[in-house]
This record gives sequence, structure tokens and C-alpha cells, in this order.
Amino acid sequence: MFKFSDLSDKEEDFNAQDHLLSPKKFFEKRRIAKKVYVFDLRSSEDYETSHLPGAHNLPFENFEDSIYQMPFSGEIMLYGGDQKELFSAAEILYDNGFEIFYFIDSYDSLIGGVDASFIDISQKAQEHITSFIKDSAEKFQGISIIIETKTELKANYSIQFIELSATPAEKISIDFENFQVFVSNEGIPYLEGTEVDLNDKGELEAFNPNMSITEISGSVEEQIQHVLDEEV
Repeated sequence: MFKFSDLSDKEEDFNAQDHLLSPKKFFEKRRIAKKVYVFDLRSSEDYETSHLPGAHNLPFENFEDSIYQMPFSGEIMLYGGDQKELFSAAEILYDNGFEIFYFIDSYDSLIGGVDASFIDISQKAQEHITSFIKDSAEKFQGISIIIETKTELKANYSIQFIELSATPAEKISIDFENFQVFVSNEGIPYLEGTEVDLNDKGELEAFNPNMSITEISGSVEEQIQHVLDEEV
């Protein structure tokens, strides 16, 4: 049976750096963990405005009183709007015997921390993009990774070239050596780990391990088992 402990039971003091993640590591952990629980410690108003898909809203002022409701298995991840509150929440978890938990210093730094390291574009794909832009007499500025979300951790991915004269609305841009990559704000939680490569037809294709929705084939029993395996 799980038993809460107090600070006096700890042999070592809490070290926040052991649990603090960069934006990339936070999204990566969320993507690959088998059982993860994400908590948004901001106000309900901020949560309703924008939040990570699947995150549970638990305002910081209610955090300590709700500690007994925290899952005893799996990995806990925290983000919020105030660095001091997040450090305090992480220490509360530590003081009460939780060991596998992570946090990032703020929601803004999480969403604003997107960079080229989030995407793996193969050398062939980069050469294809650069060549296409050059052959078009520089009419294009890069590509847009279109992420059509289906569930909190599943999405469809596609790619289209963006003309130089076009200004993608509500999209962030990521600079690569010879072109830019655009993605919508809504697609950010699904971006980390995305791979861009050329398929057998020589066309650009985007795929994200663990998040892309794959086509299901086989018998009904095999298809059901595939869905169950995806949810584990």
C-alpha cells in the first residue's frame, strides 16, 4: 500500500534539477512514456484558453490538498505559469514519496521552446526541399507540416510547400539551413519526434513514432488487438 512520507524521512534534500526538463525532453517524455499523467497548474481560465491535449487542470492553490489523488504508478509531469509554484509543487511530490515525476519551468517556455531539434529531416529530404525551392525560382520559402489531431496523443501528418508570398496564419516558423518549416500552434504538442523523409515515390512524407495513426489491416481480431496495443 502506498504510504506518504514527510521531509524528515528523506536522506537527501530535494534537488529540482533532477526533475526539471527542457521543452524537447518534456514533449519527448510525454510521447514515449507508457503511462504518463500531465497536470496543468495554472488557473482554470488559462487552462481553458490553451493547454496540452490530455492535461488535467489542477490549479497550484489546490495542489497540496489534492496530493492523495495523484496516481501512484506511472510518470507525473507538471507545467504551469509560475516557476516558483512549479518548484514548490515538485518538492511537495518529493516530500510525499513520489519518485518518478518531471516538470518544466512554465507553460510559455514549453510552447515557446520549439526549435529544429524537434524535427528529424533526412539528408535526402533536405536536398529535395532545397532543390524544389531552387527549381521554382525561389517562389517557395519552405514547407508546412500539417498536423491533423485525432486524439490527445494521435494525429495524421502531411506536408505542403509554402509560397514565399504567403504568410501562414497562426503558425510558428523553424529555421533550417536553406528553408523554413512551419507548424500551427495547435500542432506543437505533436511535433517533437516528427521525421520527414522521401517515400518510395520520391515524395515528402512526415511521420511521428508513437503519434502517427497507422493503417490497420488483417482480420477483425488482429485489428482489435492492434488498437489495444496502441493504447497500452
